[in-house]
Amino acid sequence: MSVIEQPRRQEQEGATRHVKVYRYAPEDGGARYDEFEVPVEGCKTVLDALHWIQLHCDPSLSLRHSCLHASCGTCGVRVNGQEVLACVCELADLEDEIRVEPLANMPPITDVVVDMIPFYKGLPDPHPILRVSEVLPDAQPPNGLDAYMRLEDCIECALCVSACPIAASGTGFVGPAALVAAGRLLEEPRGTDREEVLGWAGAPHGVWDCTTCMACVQACPAGIDHLPAIVDMRRALVEQGDLDPLLARTLQNFALQGNSYGRSARTRARWTKPLDFKIPDARTEPVDYVWFVGDFASFDERATLASQRLARMLHDAGVSFGLLYEGERSAGNDVRRMGEEGLFEALVEHNLGVLGQAEFEAIFTTDPHSLNTLRNEYPQYGLDKPVYHYTELLMELVMRGAVALTPTLGGTRVTYHDPCYLARYNQITDPPRELIRATGCELVEMPRHGSNTFCCGAGGGRIWMSESDGGVRPSEQRIREAQALGDIDYFVVSCPKDLTMYADAANTIGAEFEVVELTTLLERAVAGEM
Repeated sequence: MSVIEQPRRQEQEGATRHVKVYRYAPEDGGARYDEFEVPVEGCKTVLDALHWIQLHCDPSLSLRHSCLHASCGTCGVRVNGQEVLACVCELADLEDEIRVEPLANMPPITDVVVDMIPFYKGLPDPHPILRVSEVLPDAQPPNGLDAYMRLEDCIECALCVSACPIAASGTGFVGPAALVAAGRLLEEPRGTDREEVLGWAGAPHGVWDCTTCMACVQACPAGIDHLPAIVDMRRALVEQGDLDPLLARTLQNFALQGNSYGRSARTRARWTKPLDFKIPDARTEPVDYVWFVGDFASFDERATLASQRLARMLHDAGVSFGLLYEGERSAGNDVRRMGEEGLFEALVEHNLGVLGQAEFEAIFTTDPHSLNTLRNEYPQYGLDKPVYHYTELLMELVMRGAVALTPTLGGTRVTYHDPCYLARYNQITDPPRELIRATGCELVEMPRHGSNTFCCGAGGGRIWMSESDGGVRPSEQRIREAQALGDIDYFVVSCPKDLTMYADAANTIGAEFEVVELTTLLERAVAGEM
């Protein structure tokens, strides 16, 4: 034990944790939460705490048998809204209040034990993507049943399915575990299976349903990265021309015009016309920052208003920034994740060529998707400048006094949605919250926030695909999560796609709060408006 950890451990001697456990029994006709005070001493993990409750408080609490060292995957639960294996989730890492619930997206059998059948039903029938485990002679299954089969590497805990926003929609998505196993089979020299597996993956509720939100990757205790397999299968399907017609049209727009809208590049900066000042052309005039605006913030009517607000704030603060104007094309983040690698590389080559004409110190963007690929993928092709989200830049300006935010919005209750590509991919969660608090607003967090955010449903090209039949869209699920907070005035976003997705979802549901881009609050706080 390190010296740093010792004081914390010593402070917890004699301490307890207040544990709320989900209880469910079909014969009782409903669910409830039972509450227990569990001593920290002798209970290192959540599973230890549950066993203590069984032994000392309620022997009727149902748990699955666990191997106790994160290999069998049977002790998966949600702790404070996050998917974990109870046997390795340490109490010392949790708050004093702990809520233990069954995994989501699968029916509970009793208490925190779920029915795993939906997890296995996601696999194709017959099961070409399963690998037969070795079976000892004395462990042969009875009555001529097939040998027990396990997914390679996957411990079959179903945490990925529980965390998946598309699985939560109830549309029949096969799930991340099945897709990554199918992707592995394609790497094996078994040509007769390739077309069969690709056909299965490209079918409805297969590989195209994924939003690439990375919730499955974050949840997986085995360290499996599902996304490479998913994107590789999409590449194979794109090469075959097996993709949604709307998606095919969008990819053609990217190829011909450099944006998803199919609009002429000459109109990319048309959003700047209402401004009473001219934003410099970074290709011809040295600037400190190049603003890589992105497609939605350039062309979507709602998002362009946010672009105008940010431009005014930066101009008034004396920030030296410029645009690439018609030289900018989509950064290609979603193009790559849709499986069009060649088109992605063409977009990168073009954008780097245009950036090479500019003299600047750093890049900022209003689009988390663009941020992700510019910051994490463009350096492999030669980009050597730092890349920031606009909230990071604004927070820096506030801290050095270049932008003065007055707390004039006191009494305003808001909640903030973390974009997947900002929070989960790039761990940018504090700047937006610090800016919100600086306006005087009361920030009320949704249960799933920060890096444990919930996807809007737009990523991975899903925003350009036909809606799946039935189910509840992720964006509508998120709006209902915000409604459960009680009276709030604003649902705040910091991503142009989120503005589109959630404004539409709130209108569909009839939410009483307004979906706004963060600059709406910031502009009022700068002006001192009540």
